[in-house]
Amino acid sequence: MKKSLIALATLTAFAGAASAQSSVVMGGFVDLGVGKNTGTADKGIQDGGGTGGSRLNFNAKEDLGGGLKAIAGFETRFRPDDGRQGNTTSFWDGYSFVGMEGGFGKVMLGRQYTPSFIFVQNKVDPFRGDTVATLRQASLQIAPETVRFGNAIRYDFTAGGFGFSGMIAEKGKTNRGDTAAIPKKPFSIAGWYGAGPLWVGVSYIKPGTTNGKLMNAGITYALGALTLRGGLANGTNDADAKVKGYLLGATYDVGSGQFKVGYATNKTANVTNSKRFAIGYQYDLSKRTFLYTDFVRDSKLATQKTGYDFGIRHNF
Repeated sequence: MKKSLIALATLTAFAGAASAQSSVVMGGFVDLGVGKNTGTADKGIQDGGGTGGSRLNFNAKEDLGGGLKAIAGFETRFRPDDGRQGNTTSFWDGYSFVGMEGGFGKVMLGRQYTPSFIFVQNKVDPFRGDTVATLRQASLQIAPETVRFGNAIRYDFTAGGFGFSGMIAEKGKTNRGDTAAIPKKPFSIAGWYGAGPLWVGVSYIKPGTTNGKLMNAGITYALGALTLRGGLANGTNDADAKVKGYLLGATYDVGSGQFKVGYATNKTANVTNSKRFAIGYQYDLSKRTFLYTDFVRDSKLATQKTGYDFGIRHNF
């Protein structure tokens, strides 16, 4: 009996040590509201401002010793208003990768966010690309697809406030969610610096299409509760026409709430495509749940220039 108890205690100790060295974390959020997007007369219940952004993800990490860790992640998008999948036919549309991290940085293989998107474009938008008020698409994401690459390898490194990320994907495959194969190797790089109230970043991306390429620059600066934000874009589209845009915005924290405001515009061959003004407010009910409301107007649209939403998001 005593030997059995000792054996059981030993196994329990080993199980505890193993679980402490590895983990699988489930997360995501559900976002629903009522409202209307710009460019349409449709009103009603919508997911995340109509972006199909609610998601479920699994992220794993295992300590291999010597400062080395194995990492992996999967994320799917869904629309809780009717239970459908998100905006594409790929189940793991958000990301699906495996890799290693340590003192050398982080190396990941699979479908992932591009450095241009995750480290610069998404950083400066006061609305982070969410709700009807999103601004980054109208100013910083104006060349061909720049959000994710599949069949890709990405390397990230940060030290002393500086960061670098580089990514390259295979050519000849549907790396960006396209229905046609990409003729060239897509790649993207980004570098940034953040210390104290200041953050600055730059990025460059070629999505592997014919002529598409885009450079982005961004900056944020915190003045107490107020954070100022700005971003620039310059490049060419697949038709080899010049594209450029900029974003100006700010967030202001008040108690459990945050006000958001911004303006975004872009041009193709000196023809203005969008002039988008947005304002919004988020109120935190807890660390994981918040209410939000937004209003947006794009004066360059011929009809249905305005949009609005009232919603709730729960993170888990």
